[in-house]
Amino acid sequence: MWGLLAFALAGAAAELIDGSLGMGFGVTGSTILVASGFGPAVSSASVHGAEVFTSLASGTSHLKLGNVDRKLLWALALPGVVGGVLGAFLLSGFDSALARPLVAAILFCLGVLIVLRFVKQGTGERPKVPASRGRIAALGFTAASVDAFGGGGWGPIATPTLILGSSVEPRRAVGTVNLAEFFVTLAITVTFLATLGPSGYQWSFVAAVAVGGVLCAPAGAWITARLPAPRLGVVVGVLLVALNARTILQSAGLVDASQSLALAALSLAAGVAILRALRGFEIAGLALKWPNDIVHGHRKLGGILIDMRGEVAGPAYVVVGVGINLRLPEKIRANLRAEGIAPTDLAELLAEMPRRSALAAALVNELALALEEFAGRGLAAFTDEWRAADALADQPVRILQGGQALEGLARGVDADGALLVDAGGARRRVLSGEVSIRPLT
Repeated sequence: MWGLLAFALAGAAAELIDGSLGMGFGVTGSTILVASGFGPAVSSASVHGAEVFTSLASGTSHLKLGNVDRKLLWALALPGVVGGVLGAFLLSGFDSALARPLVAAILFCLGVLIVLRFVKQGTGERPKVPASRGRIAALGFTAASVDAFGGGGWGPIATPTLILGSSVEPRRAVGTVNLAEFFVTLAITVTFLATLGPSGYQWSFVAAVAVGGVLCAPAGAWITARLPAPRLGVVVGVLLVALNARTILQSAGLVDASQSLALAALSLAAGVAILRALRGFEIAGLALKWPNDIVHGHRKLGGILIDMRGEVAGPAYVVVGVGINLRLPEKIRANLRAEGIAPTDLAELLAEMPRRSALAAALVNELALALEEFAGRGLAAFTDEWRAADALADQPVRILQGGQALEGLARGVDADGALLVDAGGARRRVLSGEVSIRPLT
């Protein structure tokens, strides 16, 4: 309940910014959700899916308030749909890490130029430079392609380019970009769903973010309609500078960019640490089941829970919780079996039970060493051990996520800790989250 409320509030805050300034929903929403304790992968998927609904609500509100240039809308949206679909098909498999610093630098410079233009202009009239259809079409195609490639970029590219390169006043640039974004986002989302499947989405969280964003959409459009053009232009420029400065600093090594990305794989590293500790008590046959289970012969011995709390643009604090079955009562075993979980415990696996204090000390010691190693090298330090203990390697699996089922063969994990599954003739990445995995029978 509280998790859904946090998603709804994050969606509301992100849409208020995006709806009034024409950009920032993805960046703002993901930042708030990660800082609220949700995994980066879940945050990204949820925000992307919810944007279909929030952009429709925001664009409709802008249309009612007269913030949309109808001729410009279709000149921008139609090429954007084409660029988004092609980008989703052709570019989603590429590593966008190299492109992000360049795009961020360009957008940073655009933000500076916008601020300088509107500060210098004051309340004077802008020279009337008509926007050619060819330039608008190229803008829509490029912005949508980048959006599909890197998971964001439609607003940050389209809005400032319209403000700088044509006579479109800022409120109409923001409103038109917001409404066009619905068509572009819908095309990209449908393409990704068709090619990758729905397993990367947490649909209940998507709904929460969408509800929060939709409720705040009219307020964002109202702010846009009321702000004077020079002031709105300056605010757009400042937001562009702020959103892209961090990416530039990360690329230069001045800000740590690995923290939030690495946390998605932390449960895998913790699993390796727990195996190291338990093997010290001469327990053979232990394995790891993605994303966070310790098993013995496909029976669950224990699990890992990762919880993160932090502040936006501030430090993050991670709690690693570990549960090991010592001696399960028969009633609990029966309840677990009724839920489809085959349990085991240490009393079953060992002739002589270790002292609890000795077991806890071994677990804490290995986890402390592993966390230090993870901070320095990330998941790469544990990949070989994890793959050697992978209980699902080359096994037929059924993955349940967000009410959707995916069946295929498990093929290990990638460098970010995502599960790889061969299904329907394609290799798919399954992200960590509320996922149930069952071997097919």
